[in-house]
Amino acid sequence: MDQVTNFVVKIRVLRESYLDLVSDINPAPFRPGMSASVEIQTMRAANIITIPIQGVTTRSSDTTKTKQNFGGDEEQDVVVKDEKEEKANSKKEEEIKECVFVNDNGVAKMVYVTTGIQDNDYIEIKSGVKVGDEIISGPYGAVSKILKSGKKIKVVEKDELFSDKK
Repeated sequence: MDQVTNFVVKIRVLRESYLDLVSDINPAPFRPGMSASVEIQTMRAANIITIPIQGVTTRSSDTTKTKQNFGGDEEQDVVVKDEKEEKANSKKEEEIKECVFVNDNGVAKMVYVTTGIQDNDYIEIKSGVKVGDEIISGPYGAVSKILKSGKKIKVVEKDELFSDKK
């Protein structure tokens, strides 16, 4: 099922774009109530780095922090905290950043990126990766939820991605 978003817009049609429709009998080829299907061009860019949009995900600053290990024989104070208050305060400080995972000799390496314009399939990368970097791309859940920096990966072709072969 295609997802469609309808917008009510007002447009100005340049006269030179429809001169071939104008005649002495029909000086104005458009009438109130007519409808049209149009493509709106918002921005174009050339000679930029783009990657598949499925390769970009977001991480908050706290997802990259590692939990401290409290092992050892020394005594530690027990602190009781209000989790709801702590979560509310942390959401204010939490900053969500866009990132990609790069294949670094068979190991996933998270790299923060700055993105630019995008279409349905590709997104511009303004900084963070360079031409030649191998970006890890896959299903949303795999890249956004499961994949972590430092995990070993196996490169497969797209048609082998969901096969039962191991």
